[in-house]
Amino acid sequence: MATSDRISGSYYLDTYSGNVTITSDGGKGEIFLYGNLWIFGSFSNVKSVDTLIDDNIIILSANAQGTPVLNSGIYVKRGSEPTVGLRWTEIIDRWQVTSDGTYWANIMIRVEDDGDPHLGGHLYTTGMVHSNTNWEIRSIYPNNILLTPGWDGVQGNTALQISHNHVSSTIPYVPNNTVLYARSPGTGESGLYITNSNQKSDELITKRKALIYSLLL
Repeated sequence: MATSDRISGSYYLDTYSGNVTITSDGGKGEIFLYGNLWIFGSFSNVKSVDTLIDDNIIILSANAQGTPVLNSGIYVKRGSEPTVGLRWTEIIDRWQVTSDGTYWANIMIRVEDDGDPHLGGHLYTTGMVHSNTNWEIRSIYPNNILLTPGWDGVQGNTALQISHNHVSSTIPYVPNNTVLYARSPGTGESGLYITNSNQKSDELITKRKALIYSLLL
């Protein structure tokens, strides 16, 4: 049989010692609270199999004021394994994640945020489209794009450098390297040139130009 009590004003339930326990149907029933819920204390422990939250936004550190100093995040305890988590780190203004509970790695917002990127496998650019439909690999002037092969037991610094477009007649060579660069091509010209310790600004000729040279020689 249901029981309903209604009072005028506030209702306080207090104990001088011990706890307050509310049980519905031996722990199998449901408890409904209508209105805002405020919980004051230093610790809140929710034990349930599944927690369903209708809110689409959860605000952490809701009482933060002034200059922020505390990190906020979500941690996952894994028993005997290290605790992992996701957090906002105030001292560096970055989202960070950890998979070992010790090292926190920045979550990149842009590729250039990682000053020393490493790939564990192949790099695929399928589906990555630049605003002009080209996928670009760029260096910042006056630096070149440097392609260095792995150590072969003899040399480890022999590389191909792709330089920015040049308008001057020659560019300096780099020891043990071949520098490839472009100029505006003329009629029958490839527009591609190489510079190394033996060849100074030699053009990579086209079939048409090679045919002309062969007739002249």
